[in-house]
Amino acid sequence: HTREGADVNVEVGEKVNVDYMKALRLEDVKPGTALGTSAVPGRDGKLIARELHLFSAERGIPNEGSRPWDLEPGSTMTNAAVSAVAQTTGGREITLTYKGGSQQVIVPEGIPVVTAVRGEQSLLKPGEYVLMAATRNADGRLVATRIQVSKDGVRPPQ
Repeated sequence: HTREGADVNVEVGEKVNVDYMKALRLEDVKPGTALGTSAVPGRDGKLIARELHLFSAERGIPNEGSRPWDLEPGSTMTNAAVSAVAQTTGGREITLTYKGGSQQVIVPEGIPVVTAVRGEQSLLKPGEYVLMAATRNADGRLVATRIQVSKDGVRPPQ
């Protein structure tokens, strides 16, 4: 089902990457950490993180930068390195630095903090939650290019 509840069919090729989510803690976020965050503007205009997903050192920072995101109206996605962490009331404020800019993001206590771990297609079972990237073929079929799947109750947070 899509986020809006509609049924869709998506082809999953044999070589598509399937990752599962592993829960981490906010304390795992330190200067130098590579991460992505979807965020929305708060009442005061500061960005408020909805989730953090930490990237492995081997992966680096994919699609580094900040851009609009389709999680909810006004949301953004920032993939960057943490350059500073400060404690605030109810959470932390992190500064994310990427090629050509930086963003400050408030990270509330209790939001999902995860990392992707390489899995296999056997994790794709009815009832599991997935987040996937897909392309549309010339004939209109959707084909998965990347899949993140829930495991042990930890879902892809986007």
